[in-house]
Amino acid sequence: MEGLAQHLCSAIKISSPSINVVYFDGDYSYNIVLPYVAGDIYAVLLASFTEISCTYRVIQALALLGIDTIAILPTVTVAKLGERLELYNQNIYVMNIDNDIYRLAVLHSSLKLALTLSRGEISRIKKFERELDMKSVVKELVDRYFNIVNQTKSRRQGVPIVAVSKSLLAAGEELMDRGIPVHVIGRKGLEHQQPDIVVYTSVEEHTVNEYLSLLARRGIRRDDIATIRINTDPFTAPLYTLIIFYSTLL
Repeated sequence: MEGLAQHLCSAIKISSPSINVVYFDGDYSYNIVLPYVAGDIYAVLLASFTEISCTYRVIQALALLGIDTIAILPTVTVAKLGERLELYNQNIYVMNIDNDIYRLAVLHSSLKLALTLSRGEISRIKKFERELDMKSVVKELVDRYFNIVNQTKSRRQGVPIVAVSKSLLAAGEELMDRGIPVHVIGRKGLEHQQPDIVVYTSVEEHTVNEYLSLLARRGIRRDDIATIRINTDPFTAPLYTLIIFYSTLL
């Protein structure tokens, strides 16, 4: 959930800089951070359908500390927690989203929230509005990138290893949750591993070129790696990347 939380946090901050907003890992926050910050704060809980126990622990902590919370949960999580969620309905408001489109829905909602908070006063955020009509771009994205991914899958004869830039972490985490190996460009320990596909935004091109050059020095040819460059605002890019992943890998 780090990529999704990072995206939501950043969208809030750039649209309304006066809001104090920060994100924490669930297991780290519930017994280390939350007991010391309870008070005049609000929480938004994002949860992977693979982490039911962690989600429940965080909800318990938020409820016991009386922190008003919007818990945006996948349907699988809500179903598995069942009646236990009802014990904490005084200050925990649960939003139930189909886990098949969970990240897509939250990313889209983060951008809608940014539009609302900015009140049309920030030109960069105003541009999001015309990009949020996803119907007009789905076919174009699929047509443009389907062959690239399909050829890579055929060459590898199995599930490809995907590398994503940091602004596309939320999209990469969707693949991780579904068992597809993902590298995050810039994280240590991946310099010796070869990805099959690199997906990145145009504003991160310098970082990606450094990454590819590093792989080349390890003997990995750039021609052996397919690249997908998303040439949009990095805040809308995870949405487009998820559409590509849904149509080609998931």
